Amino acid sequence: MPETKQAPSRHQVGTKQGPSDKPSAGPKELSSEQFRILKLCMDAKAIADLMKVFDRSNRTKFKKSLIEPLMAEGLLEMTEPGSPNSPTQKYRTTEKGRQAADNFHD
Repeated sequence: MPETKQAPSRHQVGTKQGPSDKPSAGPKELSSEQFRILKLCMDAKAIADLMKVFDRSNRTKFKKSLIEPLMAEGLLEMTEPGSPNSPTQKYRTTEKGRQAADNFHD
């Protein structure tokens, strides 16, 4: 009797990586782009200006992948935190971010 192939199960185990079991030890590893943002934002910069530097066009993706993680770590802050969608919103490096940027070596 020939063997029949079965379709993959919806309950297949081990096909996707889940969250790590390792506890987080301080700030997450930052990319060179994120360190560059910290350096650029020593003087407050608008997101559009930052996007031009990195030749990016998708504002949402840029913000979610680079800006928001820096803000979550307390390395970057908004100049107008009460108005996150303000057209004049800019981002600046915090003191913690300045220390991180000073300790980064390419």
